[in-house]
Amino acid sequence: MDTRGPLRLAVLTAARLGLASLPAHAQTDKELLKIGKSIRKHGCPLITDPAGNAGANPVDFTALFVGNDDTNVYFVVEFAGPASDNVSSVIRLNTDFDQNTGCNFSIPRLNGPEYGVFFYAPSFSDPFVGNMTACAAGSDDFPDRGGVQMVIHDNFTVLSVPIATLQILTPDVTGFLVDVEGGGNFGPAAYQIQ
Repeated sequence: MDTRGPLRLAVLTAARLGLASLPAHAQTDKELLKIGKSIRKHGCPLITDPAGNAGANPVDFTALFVGNDDTNVYFVVEFAGPASDNVSSVIRLNTDFDQNTGCNFSIPRLNGPEYGVFFYAPSFSDPFVGNMTACAAGSDDFPDRGGVQMVIHDNFTVLSVPIATLQILTPDVTGFLVDVEGGGNFGPAAYQIQ
């Protein structure tokens, strides 16, 4: 019997919020992969994009799933090809839902992120959470690269970001606007932490 708390998966789709119970936060690659597979199986993608517009990235982004437990937020990023071919991607998070704070991009719908979750080909760099408030982020912005964990499997990547990291710049974080860049540029979509 699993004595850890339930993972509550909340995915915003057209007009409804779906919830599913999953095992608690990941500590190993195997656990993180299991959570990612469960989020994909029981949830609906928060953002989708048809294959074929990857730009300079050799693998094309197709879907983003998001879930959380009491400790972490989980991002499952699907690609049209092997996820290990992803050159560079970032998941930007606007944790105060205010597009007048955070980074100001040339694309108004993407303005306002406080955080960026950066992930690359495994041979290039480890993933990290960066501070986007000044539109420049580094792997040393937060202790331990922001505590992000990553596992790559077939055509998807699973990332785990501690909610405590997201509370550094937004202490009362309850959710975020999210967009994805890498193999295309998509979003934003809203996510509510459950």
